[in-house]
Amino acid sequence: GDPDGAFGTFKELLQRLDDPYERAEELEAMAAAAERWDDVAQFYEELLVGGRGGPDFVNRLAEICQNQLSDIQRAMRIFELAAARDPNDETYDAPLVAMAGQAEAWETLLGHHRSMAVGATDPERIIAQRRAAAELLLTHLDRPEEASRELEAAADLAPEDQELAEALAAALEAAGERKGLIAHYQAWLARASEDARPALRCRLARIMLTDVVDAAEGIRL
Repeated sequence: GDPDGAFGTFKELLQRLDDPYERAEELEAMAAAAERWDDVAQFYEELLVGGRGGPDFVNRLAEICQNQLSDIQRAMRIFELAAARDPNDETYDAPLVAMAGQAEAWETLLGHHRSMAVGATDPERIIAQRRAAAELLLTHLDRPEEASRELEAAADLAPEDQELAEALAAALEAAGERKGLIAHYQAWLARASEDARPALRCRLARIMLTDVVDAAEGIRL
C-alpha cells in the first residue's frame, strides 16, 4: 500500500468534517504505525487555528503534544490558542493551570490570565482572571506590586466586593506601597457601611501612625 497517500487522504477527510475528532482515532492509528505524531500534531494545530474542533479535539491535541512528543510547552500553547477563540469561556483554564503547575511555567500561565482578562467582555470573567493573575504573582513570582495592579483593575469592576478589597489591601501592604494603601483605605472607608467604619478607621490609623508625617491625622481617626 501507500501509507503516505492514505495519510494524506484521511487528512482531507478530516478537513471536511464538522468535528474532526469524530474520525481522529483512525488517523492516529496510521500515525502510530509510522511514528508520524509530529505530522498529526501539526495538522491538528492547523485545524485549531482555523477555528475547528471542540474541547475533546483540543484536549487530544494537547495530550499528543505532551505524551507522544514530550513537549509540554507546545501542549500549553494549544490550550492558549483554544482559549483565545473565546476569552469569556473558562473551559481551558483548568487543564492549562494543571499543566503549568506541572511544568512550573508560571509566566506562561500569567500570560494566559492577563490575555483572558483583556479579551473578555464578561465582568465576572475579567475579575476572576485578574484575581488569578494576582494570586500567581503573589504566590509563585514574588511580584506584589504587579499583583496590586491586577487587583486594582478587578476592584474597579466590583467596588463593593469586600473580599477583593481585603486582597488589594494585603497586596499593597506586601508591596510596601504605603501611599496607595492609605488611598485604598480612605476610598474603602468612604463607601463602607456605618458598622464597618470603626474597624477600617483603626486599620487606617495604624498605617498612618507608622509615619510621623501622618501621625497627627492618624490620631484624629
